[in-house]
Amino acid sequence: MKDEPSRDVVVFTEALKVPVQERGAFLERVCAGDENCATKWRLYCEPRIDVPWVISPNGVDAQVVFDGSASFAPGGAVLLYEWWADGTFAFTAITTNRFQVGRERVRLTVGDGAAASTDFLDLHVVSPATVASVLRDVIEDAAAPGPARNSLTLPLRRAEASFDSADLAEGVRQVEIFRRRVLVQPTGTDAATTAALAALAQELIDTVQQ
Repeated sequence: MKDEPSRDVVVFTEALKVPVQERGAFLERVCAGDENCATKWRLYCEPRIDVPWVISPNGVDAQVVFDGSASFAPGGAVLLYEWWADGTFAFTAITTNRFQVGRERVRLTVGDGAAASTDFLDLHVVSPATVASVLRDVIEDAAAPGPARNSLTLPLRRAEASFDSADLAEGVRQVEIFRRRVLVQPTGTDAATTAALAALAQELIDTVQQ
C-alpha cells in the first residue's frame, strides 16, 4: 500500500488551488520556519506579478524586463522614473537589466517633481538545474518507488547534471523526455499537479532554447 504523500507534495498541491494573488501569503504561512519548503515552492506557486522569478537560460544570469508604465499621477503629470538594484540602472518606464542567479531586490521610485513614491520588487533568478531538481523532488515525494518513478526521475537527474556541466542541449533533451512521460505515466499526483509539472518542464525547455 502506498504511503501518504509527503508534506512537500501536500504544500505544492494545495498552493496550486489557492488564487495566485494569495499564494505568497499561503506559502509563508504553511512553510513558517522551513525556508527550504518556502523557497522550493516559490519557484512555481508564487504569483509572478508580485514576486517574479525568472529561469536563467544559461545557468549564470538572465535578462529581465521591468515595466512601471502602469504608474500614474493625479492630473496626468509627467512622471520621472528611477530603477535601482545595487545602483541606479534606468530612468525610463520600461527597461531591462541583467541579473545573476540568486535573489535581488529592485526598487522603483516614481515622481512628478512635487512628490514621489517608491515600491520594491523581490526578484529570484533560478538556474535550469534548480528547476529540474524541483520537478524531481515532486515526483520522488509523490510516486511509489519502482520502475515507473525511476523512468520519470532519471531524465531529470540527467538534466540536472547536463545543465550543471553547461551541456544545455542535452539538458533540454532530458527534460523533454520527462515532459512526455509525465503526461502519460502515473505520477502519484492529481491531474492538476501533473499538468503543472508538464507546464513547468515546457517553460524550462522554452527558456533554455530561446
